[in-house]
Amino acid sequence: MKKFLLLLLFIPPISFGQNEDVKKNGKETDLSLNGVVITGLKQKIKKNKRKKTNDINLSKNESQEPYNPFLDCDINDNSCFQNLVNQHILNNFHYPQLANYFDIQAMVNVNYTIDKNGVVKNVSSNAALIGVAFEDVDSKKIISDAFEKAANSIIESLPKINPSIVDGIAVDKKFRTPILYRLSDIEKGSMISININKIDKGLSLLNNLKKEGVFSNFSMVDEVPVFPGCEEVLRSKKRECFEEKMNRHIAKHFRYPALAQQFGVQGRVFVQFMIGVDGNVTGIRTRGPDNNLENEAKRIISLLPKIKPGKENGVRVRVPFSMPITFKLQ
Repeated sequence: MKKFLLLLLFIPPISFGQNEDVKKNGKETDLSLNGVVITGLKQKIKKNKRKKTNDINLSKNESQEPYNPFLDCDINDNSCFQNLVNQHILNNFHYPQLANYFDIQAMVNVNYTIDKNGVVKNVSSNAALIGVAFEDVDSKKIISDAFEKAANSIIESLPKINPSIVDGIAVDKKFRTPILYRLSDIEKGSMISININKIDKGLSLLNNLKKEGVFSNFSMVDEVPVFPGCEEVLRSKKRECFEEKMNRHIAKHFRYPALAQQFGVQGRVFVQFMIGVDGNVTGIRTRGPDNNLENEAKRIISLLPKIKPGKENGVRVRVPFSMPITFKLQ
């Protein structure tokens, strides 16, 4: 699954109740609220009461240290330690923005040391890039550095760990952890060609998007994608029309996952997809707190109709699109 797509196009979200229509209390729901929020009704489930313990009670001005599972694990227990590292990677994973833009994959081997005090140090990595041919050294270095920086940051954020003990003495221990950056919707064996000019153009686009913020993606193409029903709208109003049509599409098709409601699961799901040169929506990827919510968000977007593609200098281009959908229980 492609993890992140920086070319963000945030749709102003709207609030929905589980059985609400677009109209509420006789008034039309505002379609320009700040957030796409899907709400459902909480279902009460029995929870086991925690047993009383002899733990020291904390005063109002005191707080407990966040639980660190690594302190309950022996570093020499490969199964325990590796499982915790894998979970840490999943929780802190992010796809390099430039690599994501070019659909580049990689295997990154991260080398590091856990010293005698249980602190991670000397983090370094090496990226093996997949499915890309570079026309110059500089472009390869930029992409490799992006992957290596992303992987290093994950390992550098590891919490304190019980050090390795040898003959009763704490010692430094070296590790190597592979991190795979894979895009599930990229065909196996596909190859793209990258050069420094393409890199510069991509970096310029990403930097401009950061500065411009909301809807900056639309401003970076000459002709924005056109949602069905917005063809006859004035050019200056096409973006606004796109937003409204997208919101109405979500309102029409959403449903709160039953299991998520039952267990009180809620949260924000980021959805990324591509509006292709043929107008079809492809490469739908989601990231959120729960698979049920992710699957529902993906289902909603998969039902989008064919969209008139965006254009740059008169040529049809792919337009990356991203939006958050918040599932909230009432």
